[in-house]
Amino acid sequence: MFHPLAPNLTSLKDEELNKKVAELLQRMTFAQRTGNFQMLSQLQTLYYGYQEESQRRAQQWLDKVGKKKKNNDDESPNYDIG
Repeated sequence: MFHPLAPNLTSLKDEELNKKVAELLQRMTFAQRTGNFQMLSQLQTLYYGYQEESQRRAQQWLDKVGKKKKNNDDESPNYDIG
């Protein structure tokens, strides 16, 4: 889900992305405790965008690792019998 006020998340480093997610969770907790459900709704929309970016990066990493493993599996093992 896209929030119109969200920055370009692809330009953030992983650390910055994780920090923003933690910050949003704190703000969401505050909004829920104070009963400000309009603010909570907006924060949830932002949070879902950050989560989507985090999942996209995780999938890219898994694809990269899977491709490396597949390339290594194609090669015949090198056994040194001596």
